[in-house]
Amino acid sequence: MARLIGLQAEQILKPGKQPVRIYARSLLCYWFIRELSMTAMAVSKLLGISQSAVIRAAYRGEAIVAANSLELVERQNA
Repeated sequence: MARLIGLQAEQILKPGKQPVRIYARSLLCYWFIRELSMTAMAVSKLLGISQSAVIRAAYRGEAIVAANSLELVERQNA
C-alpha cells in the first residue's frame, strides 16, 4: 500500500483530510471489508475513525479500485 500511495503506514493512519490520506484510507477500508472480511466496527477501531466513516470510505475505495483496476495482491503470471 505504501508503495502504491507513496505514504508510510503511520502517515496513512494520522488524522487529516488531505486528499492522499483520504485516497489511501478509502482503499484500506474497501480492502479490509471486502477482501479480508473485516467488520466496519473492527476497521473503525483499527483506523480510529467512526463506523459510518469507514463505510463511506469503503464505497469510495470501491470506486477507486474499479476505475484504476487495482488489486490487493499482485497476481503472478503462471
